[in-house]
Amino acid sequence: MPVHFSAFILSTASGIRVILLVSLLSVSGFMDVFPQLASPRTYTNSLFIQPEVMVGYNVPNYTDFPETAIRRTIGLNVGMHCADTSLRRSTVYNFPQYGMNFLYSDLGNDSLLGREFSMAPFLVFSPFKNGLNSFKLRLALGVSYFTRFYDPENNRVNKAIGSGFTWSFQGGI
Repeated sequence: MPVHFSAFILSTASGIRVILLVSLLSVSGFMDVFPQLASPRTYTNSLFIQPEVMVGYNVPNYTDFPETAIRRTIGLNVGMHCADTSLRRSTVYNFPQYGMNFLYSDLGNDSLLGREFSMAPFLVFSPFKNGLNSFKLRLALGVSYFTRFYDPENNRVNKAIGSGFTWSFQGGI
């Protein structure tokens, strides 16, 4: 039962309260509550809708990277859990999940970095035939749109985002 939540430890007391609240919400309500909880061989393909909440910081990737506040992201995964044993792909890929991921991010500095909107198809599968049934890989490759990007006249400080549209990659275990 995957729970998708990403957070970096914050040093302030209010930041710790935010992490605790989001963690509590992610455990209580932001997980797969559809038939994936049962054994995958007992039901057919099923639709799932899975919200995500992520909190963290942008990692500076050059020396004069602009100051940023906390990065906040909300997302929504809409997909299918392929559990029909009559389909070859179900058994070959160990009952995979696939679908679309939609993300909205506040990058922590509206005037220089703006906001991000992402959309990516994803695939979640277990690389092992037997044994480590809970170990799953999640891969997604799609497109992102940034509201603010590098402009030699209006936004020289933002060297991290070169254009409005760019690719988006997500990977996880």
